Amino acid sequence: MSGLSRLSRLRSATQSWTTRLIGLALLLAGAVAWSATTPAEAAEPAAAEIELTAVTVTDSGLALDGVVSNTGSTPLWHAEIILWRDPVPITSRQQLEDTLQIDPAAGSGSRLTSPSTVYQIVSGATDPLQPGQSQSFSLSASWGDLRLRGNDGVYLVGAHLVASPSPEPDGSLVVRARTLVVKPGKRAEESGLVWLSSQPALLYDDVLIDDHLAEEFAGRLSNLAQAAQQDHSLSWAIDPALYQTARVMAAGYQVVQAGQSRNGTGAAAAQAWLDLVDQLPVATGYRLLWNDPDLALGASTGDSRPISQAAAALAAHPELDRLAGLPLLARPGNGLADNAFLDYLAPAQPALVLAQATQAAELPAGRLLPTLVDAYPVGPGPDRADTTLQVHQRSLAETYLGAAPDCAAGDDRDGGVGACAVVRVLTSSADLFHWRAERPSWVDRVALAQLGQSPAKPWSPDFSLGAAAGPLTVENLRAADRMKAEYDAYGELIGQAERVERTVLEAQTAAWSQDWPSSAAALIHTQAVQERAQSLLQRAELVFASQVTLTSHATVFPVTIANSGSDPIHVRLAFTSSMPFRLSVPTTDLITVAPGDRQTVAVSPNVTNNGAVSITARLITDSGYLVAQADCVVTINQSGRLAWLIIGVSGAVLLIGTALRIKSIQRTRQRDQAAEAAPAETAGAEAELDEGLDRAEAELDEGLDPAEADSVEGVDRAEAEPAEGFDPAEADRTEEEHG
Repeated sequence: MSGLSRLSRLRSATQSWTTRLIGLALLLAGAVAWSATTPAEAAEPAAAEIELTAVTVTDSGLALDGVVSNTGSTPLWHAEIILWRDPVPITSRQQLEDTLQIDPAAGSGSRLTSPSTVYQIVSGATDPLQPGQSQSFSLSASWGDLRLRGNDGVYLVGAHLVASPSPEPDGSLVVRARTLVVKPGKRAEESGLVWLSSQPALLYDDVLIDDHLAEEFAGRLSNLAQAAQQDHSLSWAIDPALYQTARVMAAGYQVVQAGQSRNGTGAAAAQAWLDLVDQLPVATGYRLLWNDPDLALGASTGDSRPISQAAAALAAHPELDRLAGLPLLARPGNGLADNAFLDYLAPAQPALVLAQATQAAELPAGRLLPTLVDAYPVGPGPDRADTTLQVHQRSLAETYLGAAPDCAAGDDRDGGVGACAVVRVLTSSADLFHWRAERPSWVDRVALAQLGQSPAKPWSPDFSLGAAAGPLTVENLRAADRMKAEYDAYGELIGQAERVERTVLEAQTAAWSQDWPSSAAALIHTQAVQERAQSLLQRAELVFASQVTLTSHATVFPVTIANSGSDPIHVRLAFTSSMPFRLSVPTTDLITVAPGDRQTVAVSPNVTNNGAVSITARLITDSGYLVAQADCVVTINQSGRLAWLIIGVSGAVLLIGTALRIKSIQRTRQRDQAAEAAPAETAGAEAELDEGLDRAEAELDEGLDPAEADSVEGVDRAEAEPAEGFDPAEADRTEEEHG
């Protein structure tokens, strides 16, 4: 039994160790499996970028070059670059805009699979594209291989990167890139216009609100002027207000900062820029309205002043006759024009209007030319859209789509020069860089003047692509009006309205400029000019005691007018009384106070009663504009004066009463004398009356028959006999009462 027991215990121990070994083996196998699978499962998503660096278009096909970079933290296995295209042609600018709004993943394009030039192996199963690593590629295809659905047009072409985050060949799309490619079938024209304008800076006289023009005259504006001078295919347009500001700066100027002024730093740069502009050919030049006003705001409000005041500002500078002689050019702030805008602009008679439109058009006084809002817009994305290649390809597409539909291939163009043109307005050094890029053979560059002479259809609302708009609001017009009111008052104050008018014109047009980035920025400038006008008005001061006492001996009070300015001032003193029935003060005649002088005026009020009266003295211009004011409490204590006034009034009443009494006595005596003469005249009259009645009665009796005679006798008896109850005394009293 003992041997069997030991054998049983040995067998149990063996089974236990076997179970433990099996469990350990399973645990090790699980650990190995976990270690093998965790990196792949926990790997970050693949990330990469494609930058297209070159597009080559030939008669047979195209080639696409670029660089692919692994921007993630995971190696990319089995990476492959494949050529992609959308076979649907883009034939208009509107279609281009619509196409670029579509999600790149939702387009109708597809990848090519053959020939071998349409794809390139970037990495395999053993040599992945490591994080941070880049590799260039080159893809190409013939027009036949691309299978495009048109003989010519603009197409979206690009490349897709397909790769796997593991060595397993289960690659998927990692990133895509697109660009615009033109397959030409006709010629197209473009024209460049150098735009010499900037945000207004001049406040008044030789004072600027900032010094940004110092940098621009040395950089951007200088580069633009040099380009217009050297490239004869370029035209140029200038804001005369900018030229005038440069003249001010070249002579030395001040810059206001935080209420303090300092010397400007751009005098030399401004003079150099003026020299460049003076050398620009007049034949290719145009002028803008003074300070390039927001004409769209004027059109929307019906306010014609942005045009009329701009013309007046230029006329106020006869020394700028060279610029004034250039043809007028206008462009809405957002690059769009409609009927309302063109009707508003018509009185200015522009030679050219630049705006987005379906085609060129004849206007009543000039020509509208289709123009891009941005000279060089960016590419389609989703890859980086502002690269040199993307901007260049987009510009070619815009130029080609700007060609009129009836433009034929070669030189057989029905519309003539300009019928197939698009205008690019160059405003920056970057625009110049893209303008100078090499253009394909199907692009012709023509001067803007040639486009203005080409045949075109009359303007139709159908040509418009939207309503004109600018950066300003109605509040900018109101702010300019408030500023003008202050300056007009100052001109009247010093009696030199004409001298102030130029400052007002330039400040108003600056307030309405569409070169401001926003309405708020324009308001800051307008407010600064208004504050200057207010400071000039404040040089006329009113000195008036806060309390004054009037007595019988002190019947006037003094008011002093001080002039700390450099010009004589012409003002009146007007007063407002809280109790005009007790005290009132008439407005004075016009008073002139010399520069740096003080003049005291003795004011004599009209006083009718004692007491305290609050009055406000106002210093006003001849037309009534309030310049300054001061309050005062006048205490009236004039008992002696008032007593004499009462005595005088009483004497006058006594004299008037006595005169009236004498007059009454005279009238009574005249009535008595008339009564004494009346009886004699009455007796004679009664005798004549009785005699006449007797004769009439006798004649009547002779003609009556007996019956009628009896009737007459009855009447006589009735008259002779008094009525019953008749009291003669009562009758006398009644007669006396009633006269």
